[in-house]
Amino acid sequence: MVRKIAFLNVKHFFSGAKWIAVLFVQFLYMQGNYAGLRRFLIDSGEMVNLVGLYAMQLCAPVPVAMAGILLTVLLSDAPFYTEAQNAVLIRCGQRTWIKGQLLYCVLVTTIYMGALLLFQGVLLAPYGYFSGDWGRVIRSIVQADAMSEYALPFAFSGGVMHQFSAGGAFGAAVVLRLIVFSTCVFLMFTINLRFRTRLGALAAMGVLLLDLLEKPYRWYVFSISSLARLSNLNFGYEEHLPEVAPALGIVLGACAGMVALALYVGRRYDVADLANRE
Repeated sequence: MVRKIAFLNVKHFFSGAKWIAVLFVQFLYMQGNYAGLRRFLIDSGEMVNLVGLYAMQLCAPVPVAMAGILLTVLLSDAPFYTEAQNAVLIRCGQRTWIKGQLLYCVLVTTIYMGALLLFQGVLLAPYGYFSGDWGRVIRSIVQADAMSEYALPFAFSGGVMHQFSAGGAFGAAVVLRLIVFSTCVFLMFTINLRFRTRLGALAAMGVLLLDLLEKPYRWYVFSISSLARLSNLNFGYEEHLPEVAPALGIVLGACAGMVALALYVGRRYDVADLANRE
């Protein structure tokens, strides 16, 4: 029943127009980010590994914050409720309905991150390819410190390249970012549910924007978005950065805590009141 509720919400989600507008804005933002690199690929005839490039993008604070903010706009009405769902709520119970709503948020977040990878491929076509190796273009950018030459608004981390293959960095970066984005959406969800509002998105955006603040490394513990960037973690080479195990513990603990809080709030407050929220 949980999956049924989630998939029903996803179906309703795509019946509206908001997702088109948000993805269009994200596409335009990424088009500006990759314009310089695309010109280089056209002029040189080189090809870039999209797997490694996506992993590096997820290590960059500004593109990640922009993507997260647009995601909160996309899901700002969570938990999704209409009077038509009242029968479903009565049939399955409030706790199951809340679980379905949380799964819906995770599914939309996953689809959204997939769209970012798709946009990257479209913007760099036909000069992109998929590989587990970093490839010559990314290696040369890191070794020559040539981000400004290609007008890329984010840095490439040599430490990440040294520690991971492109495929490994891709998997780790995607999972960490999915957890952080989901945690922010769960925070928004819980505030919207508890206070019968749609302003929970502001709190979620605040969590994401903490990553952009200039701060000592020891303060990264207060920003799960900072801790989810592979370039911010100490894999044994940069002792001033947060250790991997505590950082992962904080990120996973924050996500688990938000799920538990959402379920707790969902048990205590009448979901049907959401129909009258501001």
